[in-house]
Amino acid sequence: MFALLGRAIVAHPWKFMLFAALVATLAFVGISRTRFVSDYDATLPNRSPLTTQIHSIQDRFGSRTTLALLVSGGSEPARMRAACQMSGSLEQISGVAPGRVYGVGSNTLKYVTNQDGELQVVGLAELCASGQSLTREVLEGLGPQAPLVRAPNGDLTIYADLEAPSGEYGDMLAQVDDKIGQIAKDGVSIAYSGQPAFLAQNDKFSKRIALFFPGIMLLILLLHWEALRSVQAVVIPIFTGWTATMIAIGVYGWIGYPLDTYAVLAPILVLAVGAGHSVQLLKRYMEEVAQRVPEGERATRAVNDEALVVTISAIGPVLTLAVGGAATCLFALLLLDVAALARFGVFAGVGIIAALFLELTFVPAIRAVLPPPKVRRGFGELSGMWSRGLAAVGNFALKGPRAVIIGGLVLLVAALAYGVTAMRPSHSISVYTDADLPVQKTVTRLRDAGVGPYVLDVVIDTGAPGKAFEPQSLQMASELQGYLARDPAVRSTLSAPSVIGFLKCRFADLRDCKSPEAQSASADETNQIWTVLFGGGREAGLIDDTGRYLRVRAFVSVDETNVASRLINEADEFAIARGVKVEVGGSALAAKALADGIVQVSIEKALLLIVIVTLIGGIAFRSLKMAAMFAIPSALTVLTNFAYLGWSGTTLNVATAAVATIAVGVGLDYLIYVAFRIREALARGQSYEDAVLYGHRSAGGAALCVASAVAVGYLVLMLSPGYLLHHWIAALVPMTMVSSLFGALFVFPFLVRLWRPSFGLKLS
Repeated sequence: MFALLGRAIVAHPWKFMLFAALVATLAFVGISRTRFVSDYDATLPNRSPLTTQIHSIQDRFGSRTTLALLVSGGSEPARMRAACQMSGSLEQISGVAPGRVYGVGSNTLKYVTNQDGELQVVGLAELCASGQSLTREVLEGLGPQAPLVRAPNGDLTIYADLEAPSGEYGDMLAQVDDKIGQIAKDGVSIAYSGQPAFLAQNDKFSKRIALFFPGIMLLILLLHWEALRSVQAVVIPIFTGWTATMIAIGVYGWIGYPLDTYAVLAPILVLAVGAGHSVQLLKRYMEEVAQRVPEGERATRAVNDEALVVTISAIGPVLTLAVGGAATCLFALLLLDVAALARFGVFAGVGIIAALFLELTFVPAIRAVLPPPKVRRGFGELSGMWSRGLAAVGNFALKGPRAVIIGGLVLLVAALAYGVTAMRPSHSISVYTDADLPVQKTVTRLRDAGVGPYVLDVVIDTGAPGKAFEPQSLQMASELQGYLARDPAVRSTLSAPSVIGFLKCRFADLRDCKSPEAQSASADETNQIWTVLFGGGREAGLIDDTGRYLRVRAFVSVDETNVASRLINEADEFAIARGVKVEVGGSALAAKALADGIVQVSIEKALLLIVIVTLIGGIAFRSLKMAAMFAIPSALTVLTNFAYLGWSGTTLNVATAAVATIAVGVGLDYLIYVAFRIREALARGQSYEDAVLYGHRSAGGAALCVASAVAVGYLVLMLSPGYLLHHWIAALVPMTMVSSLFGALFVFPFLVRLWRPSFGLKLS
């Protein structure tokens, strides 16, 4: 079939070029439909019980996360003025949940005041309108709400619940920045932090990929020139990789998938792998020409066409199997539980398939219409340093002392296993950015001021609509609030019973607000108090619209997984002791859900990839030995990926977990190319050792180009200032590329030496 394809291409090259151009153009149209959307929920494991609870609370109470603001500096009246204006401005920004701004200037919070001997409930916005300050009397009148508006150090605080999806946080915070610029005067500063601020910062930095992409293309181009010293081996591959990347973006737009923080990392992979596969094709073509044309002479058109047909016939099946295997590894991410990884897999998988399409149509067609090449010294071979290094590795794998090599591999596996045990999952949304960034400094200032920038929500299911207002339900929520308040990470708490109880106590003029008299109230009375205060259930974010669910809110200093685990355990212990059903959620727990999911997904993914690679090796060569020989280098690559995380202290997160897919998928390419070249040489009657050295030198040289291109492409991300996620990828991908090359160019030949498989041939 591939021989027929080759003959058709050399006979009608312009038709194939036109066909490829039409397909690419159709895909390119989809680029206009592509959009960048930050979807933090897509990083959470879909089937995780914690994710389910987080989403349930978001839907029930109409908010997704919380922004924390700190108003500091200047005089007390200046701070008060700024806080009042800021709260009012937040309520006007689209995406802020109605009635969910907690701070001076918002009527969501109310205080009790004595006016002419009569107690009245006054919203804090009314306090601002009257020009009054946040006096001691007002703070006492706020009761349990006071910690939400004034930090222990005297700074003023504002919390705003956001109902908009995470993709809109950047635009929302741009509006917040604009308001701050107008309001912050007279020595007053207003800063914000929390989950929305970190997500918006990550989105902004993720889009830098577009700025780095031209530089990455140039570096890959220069790398290929250094390795092969051929214009066609430089220009055609980089054009193929770029076109395949654009096709992948277009297809992504057509199917309606959004680009997100992690999917935007895939174009570098598509560019490098697409260019690398073209190098494989062109290198083989150049070898075929060199076999037919004496050095110093130019090939005839007939020889050129013959070399193209032989190249497509020989490398077409291998290229298809390699791309199919790598794409299978990437598409397998659809089977896992994290949507962000699935999107990355789809993008990268579509991209390398697009590169395969171009390599079997456009690339040979354009080579057919170009003038036949002139054969020079080293035509189709790697340049000096590359060639010598490759030969040294191959010779040592085939001729080095067995005991030394086996001992070294055992020590390597032990070191990798130790590194894996030191690996830890991502523990906070804040770990992705450098500590010197404003959003990081602000979250530190909030903590130092005694403010909790993250929110833990614990929701009690009372069992029936309206039951939230019954005394026993309120008493249970009050106990839960006190239980959570004892945790050292909790800075303040808020719940419906604490506010209702305080108001009832003040109106009854009781000395002991914890007395049975203060706590006793009928469901109707409580309902009336709540309606007077907040106009119904959901507006305050503490009781849902049906009156069935009570939400206790704890404002927490950090969102680290160890703290989240402790708070979840405390909520569960309370629920078991009281015999009640609770759900937990909020920004303080999102990183915990993500970390738990990443550990499970990473294990599942590693096993899945190794199984896929093992099956491909076994089926392609009809040999259990070959299945094992494909599995062992792939397992080493996966171990290296996770061990590096442990050695370097880099956290396991969505992006670093995806690197194992890149490494195993690309490493599978190397194994397939080398194995098939060895098989081809054996079929020609070469000796076993000569066949292995031939496969190592020819396919191994192209694999070295691919790995170097991928490594250099991602290494550029080290230049992304302040974004540690890019720095991790920039270090991790080159490390795993080296591991993949080591597996294909040293471990695999050594296993061939030990086990001498037949490669699916009948060897004499």
